[in-house]
Amino acid sequence: MTWAFETAEGKVLSGMIVHENEGKTIIGDADGKLTELKTIDIVSRVAQQKSVMPDKLPEQMTTQEFRDLLAFLESLK
Repeated sequence: MTWAFETAEGKVLSGMIVHENEGKTIIGDADGKLTELKTIDIVSRVAQQKSVMPDKLPEQMTTQEFRDLLAFLESLK
């Protein structure tokens, strides 16, 4: 799930929560960039409707990458 975070400084970031513990929240964006925030500095977080997954992802993948992705997703059952 993608979240929008607002910090006490008024900065707005969005991404998926990668890790949240020990007073820090690490989020990852659509480009794979990780950002670490102090949890205490987050004044709001709102779940987003749009996925962090890039648009038209299958068009950016090789046939083998797409097959590997499907195999991975099927293995999660």
